[in-house]
Amino acid sequence: MRKIVDVYSLLPGIEKLWAETVKGNPDIKIAILDGPVDLSHHSLTEAKILSLDSHRSKGVKSTHGTFVSSLIFGLHRSGVKGIAPRCSGLVKSIYREDDNGKLLSCTQSDIAQGIMSVLQYKPDVINISGGQRLEDGENIITPLKNALDRCERESVLVVAASGNEGTNTMDVPASYRTVLGVGSIGDDGQPSIFSNGSPDSHEQGIMAPGENIIGASPLTNGEKVVASGTSFSTALVSGVAGLLLSYQKTLGVTPDPLIIRNVLKKSVSPCPDTGQFKCMTGILAIERAMRLVQELSGRSNTQNKCKCHSGKEAAEDKMRPSDKTNSLTINKISMNHETEVIPSIAEEGDQKVIQEQVVASSIQEVDQSSHSVGDAMPLESEPPLVETVQAKVEPSDIGLSYNPASDPGGYPTFQNSQLINAIGQPSYNLGTQNNQDTFTALMRTWYEDLPKGKLKDELTDSPHDHKSMAAFLLYRNSEGYPNVFMGSQLIWLLNMNSTPIYAISPKLADFRSSIYLTLQQFLADNVGIDSSIYSDYTLDISSGKKNPNDPLPKGLFVEGKDDDDVMRMVLPGYISGRTKLINGNFVESVTPVAYGLKDWTAKALVNSLNLKGEETTKQLISILNRLYVSTLNKGQSADDRALNYSLYNILELSNIIGEITKDKLQLSHYQVVPSKISRQNSIAREVRMIFFDPMNTNKASTTYSMQVDVSGVTPVIIGETQKWYAPVSVVSA
Repeated sequence: MRKIVDVYSLLPGIEKLWAETVKGNPDIKIAILDGPVDLSHHSLTEAKILSLDSHRSKGVKSTHGTFVSSLIFGLHRSGVKGIAPRCSGLVKSIYREDDNGKLLSCTQSDIAQGIMSVLQYKPDVINISGGQRLEDGENIITPLKNALDRCERESVLVVAASGNEGTNTMDVPASYRTVLGVGSIGDDGQPSIFSNGSPDSHEQGIMAPGENIIGASPLTNGEKVVASGTSFSTALVSGVAGLLLSYQKTLGVTPDPLIIRNVLKKSVSPCPDTGQFKCMTGILAIERAMRLVQELSGRSNTQNKCKCHSGKEAAEDKMRPSDKTNSLTINKISMNHETEVIPSIAEEGDQKVIQEQVVASSIQEVDQSSHSVGDAMPLESEPPLVETVQAKVEPSDIGLSYNPASDPGGYPTFQNSQLINAIGQPSYNLGTQNNQDTFTALMRTWYEDLPKGKLKDELTDSPHDHKSMAAFLLYRNSEGYPNVFMGSQLIWLLNMNSTPIYAISPKLADFRSSIYLTLQQFLADNVGIDSSIYSDYTLDISSGKKNPNDPLPKGLFVEGKDDDDVMRMVLPGYISGRTKLINGNFVESVTPVAYGLKDWTAKALVNSLNLKGEETTKQLISILNRLYVSTLNKGQSADDRALNYSLYNILELSNIIGEITKDKLQLSHYQVVPSKISRQNSIAREVRMIFFDPMNTNKASTTYSMQVDVSGVTPVIIGETQKWYAPVSVVSA
């Protein structure tokens, strides 16, 4: 029988903190980046929470996010006692779930976008109950680093889970220098077997209860569920941070999240497992933290005062973060992803588990009793410790826009669908086994009918061979293009790093044949086929004008294509549903805008400028490829749409190109900030590209600034490009 412990018995001092703060001040905002949250759940209906998602949360699609949210904002009389139920909340989905409730992984880029989204609403605390393990040699990506650095500049406390693999490295973002990482302990005060820790960055994290935690789930019609994992330890710490900020207000002090971060670290109690890095700095100690906040407010009886400051000023000087911070620890261990288990607790008097949800995800919660992490077993749980409150659950009407990921029954329109402007590579999927068999048969017949010769030697009859698929679709004979219509039977995709991100679909508006032809030509470009030369050549060999054994036309196939000269396409459009792939996974559908579809390679763009010198060409290609890799994103937020549009159009700005190539500058970093240009009914962003001289790092950096209006489906650059210089010392890396 699994022992279910009231978590609040493991948080001594919480009752006192609740009394002092009346369970939280509404002026304090805690943002949650997680899965979709069911705000209609009876434990959350009276909470002051703003959803930043453009969807209606429904049942199975809200398990993890709802559980975490209830730990912070749960109404006490609902049976799930939230830590800070009267603080204000923001919820933003960075994870989604499929129809079976399986949590789909997100990326560092998704976390960065989520942070940037909630920062617009000026939160005090951001709770991130998940993370990503870095493989050997990997590091935090620039967009996430920039987002976390912005939190630091704006005095926002980021609290993140250390991870659940039981290893000696914390996930990103928990391991980043400005973040408060959180690990899990059991009711015996020992670190949980699954909780990650790091000997190099343990001083920036604390421990909190994370085993057999009671929370809310829409799966159980109002009943409580029990789960274990560092996600839930993190939620408890975020809630306590919100209460301590509320306590500062009660004491007449301006709330300071960065001071509270250090208060939490400085006030910890020793871990029984002393000397073990998994304990981090120690265990969350609420009463000690309250006393330290009192000292900082000048309300303490302590008379230890500095000769040059008041006691309050001296304490605050010590508690504010130092400019001298440690760099991010790189994970040197390669591990496999584990699973999350959120089992539902049995009904009153019933000792059997009624449901278990197993999730393969970047948010990894585990059954702490398993001897091998990830080998989770169903919980045999005791009845709830508090009476279950049965409440009528009404559908949530938070969010008005259509979001197919969690509202598949909704109806998309151009007015309510999310705009995107994304950069990736073209690809396709066969959709169903039946469709795959159809293409297999058709391509086998086409291949057998090809004249024996050089072309047939280059190709195969496999529908999985992208080069042969492009050749099949664009094959031309005297009757025209006999196979081109089959392009409408493929699921066309936009890939990022070989991962399908969007399906290109005619759900909002019927495709014209020109769009399918464009996508087929993009596919040909991506595999190194010149579609114009290819179509003319196949017409000639099919009509007997050319001998199929003669050498292939020059330029038909791109020979020796550089690995770093990747073909990219830009996809502007509207998210308009979801599409199921042949492996059963779903991706978001995008209805494209035809006039915005373009493809290119960095080398082709640079060559079009007729630059002199091979080194100059290599320099510019290096800059562009670095930009494409470091800015990888889904193109949904205003910032990302502006950035992606700038990346494609940068080569059209001849003044930038001329100067960076002439002075042999290299890219330092980029920034996207709200534009100072205000136009009616417009959304404008300023995109800055900062360059430096690698031969003279003491030389001032050069910044080029572009203003981009992203209110339309295809963004547009407005105004003139600006340029200025700045000392290297003030440039943020």
